[in-house]
Amino acid sequence: MEEELDDVIEQLYKCNSKKFNFRKAAEELNELSLVLLQYLNKEQQPNEQAIIDEIGDVGIRVAVVAKYFNENLISKRVDDKLTKLKSYIETNKYKNV
Repeated sequence: MEEELDDVIEQLYKCNSKKFNFRKAAEELNELSLVLLQYLNKEQQPNEQAIIDEIGDVGIRVAVVAKYFNENLISKRVDDKLTKLKSYIETNKYKNV
């Protein structure tokens, strides 16, 4: 099943232009941003399913966009960032503000 899903990501990457894929990723990121802001700021908050849906949509579109870049460099960046955040947590520099 996971292989089939990877095939869908590959098809989205191949069948659409880079510009289209970037635009769709930006659109999904905007929708997630909006639903999170509504959750924080509105009296009538969106339900959790709306947030879950947008997180899923963003994950798909980021996976497509990531195919345009070096996978090892992306992984290195993630590792570096997590290491930095871990050190902040361990030294109490990471605070909930």
